[in-house]
Amino acid sequence: ITGPQYSTGSVDCSFALRFEKDSNIQVELRDYSGNGYATGPSFQIRSGTLTTSDGQKADVKLNEWIRFEVATNFEDASWTLRVHNPGQEVLEFAALPFRDSKFDVLTWVGIVSAADKETSFFLDDFQLRSAELTEKD
Repeated sequence: ITGPQYSTGSVDCSFALRFEKDSNIQVELRDYSGNGYATGPSFQIRSGTLTTSDGQKADVKLNEWIRFEVATNFEDASWTLRVHNPGQEVLEFAALPFRDSKFDVLTWVGIVSAADKETSFFLDDFQLRSAELTEKD
């Protein structure tokens, strides 16, 4: 997903995913404003295990809708991930560093499959907003 370019304040990205056992999903927010790209928030879901870009892990439920919230903070170059597993407390990974220090502008959001087996995943209710706009609503 490409669209408005965000480089200040906070940006909230949220969506729901439903995935199967053999899914291998990569979620990345990228900056394509320079040569090549730099990655900010990033996580992977593989066979029911979520792994953040700094190596933290958590189990996520298969074949159920799970809500993900990514809060990107350009002021301190960090991000927070909240995972809403059905019937469980919200998992929160706070103050995660951007994967690349050169991530300065959000220009692209990718939710892609890297599976090497036949499998499916489903995406619903995708939202991308400046937190400043959210506060004014």
